[in-house]
Amino acid sequence: MSLPEPPVSSSDPSGEAFEAAVAAGDPDRMAAAFFASAEARKRLMILYAFNLELARVKGLVREPMAGHLRLAWWREQLQRAAAGAKAEVPALQALAPLIPAYHLPTELLLGLIDARTEELNECPFATIDALEAHAQATAGALMKLSARLCGAGAMADAIAGPAGNAFALVGVLRSLPVDASQRHCYLPLDLLARAGIGPEDVFAGDEARIAPVVAQVLGRAEEAVLKARRQAIPAGAAAAILPAVLARQHIPLLRAQAHHAFTPGPPLPRLTAAAALSWAAWTRRI
Repeated sequence: MSLPEPPVSSSDPSGEAFEAAVAAGDPDRMAAAFFASAEARKRLMILYAFNLELARVKGLVREPMAGHLRLAWWREQLQRAAAGAKAEVPALQALAPLIPAYHLPTELLLGLIDARTEELNECPFATIDALEAHAQATAGALMKLSARLCGAGAMADAIAGPAGNAFALVGVLRSLPVDASQRHCYLPLDLLARAGIGPEDVFAGDEARIAPVVAQVLGRAEEAVLKARRQAIPAGAAAAILPAVLARQHIPLLRAQAHHAFTPGPPLPRLTAAAALSWAAWTRRI
């Protein structure tokens, strides 16, 4: 398969282009990455830039089939790069040598692509369990991979499960207005049905009827935070897990806005975010 794919950045040995892309497209992970060493942070920027390439596919295509083709191309390129072939895009050129060096499981990297393929569907998640499985394949997998790039190996895999769930579920709610405007509904269909509504109500921005569903998703996110807080962040893995701290900080803000899910609420103050990240890194608890 050969499909032209515009990269998010040009080749940049210093990694500045990757860092700029992550700062613009993934500010929460960018903030957490500052708790890694300078060298580990460069590696994280490569992984996160690769993830951004995958995440942006759904916004580049008008038809799901075109998205499937693009992501299939990325899958092929990743498999080739992992096998030692020269990659065609900078993100994979930079990521490829990290795979053997840091024992990055290729199944986690391929799972990122498969999960983004799910997102091309208008309403991909039939149940809350399906949404949480997707959270594991995206945010959870990224935390596991990030911990390895920070030198912590697989020690953070256990906490990455609930921490990834929390980050992804909060992310679904934070991006609800944008996703709905593009006719993507990532709220679980089973929760919508119990509330007596469907995806069209989400696309219409019916805040009052969506509120109970938002509250239930927030409840699952809070449960995930509690599970993660029972575990200490393994030494060296702080930068990988800390994005979940920002998700925890967003939960009360989202709960206060539950009946106004399409109305922008107050942003998380930078000083609050910085203090929360610093405290979590010091105490090793999210």
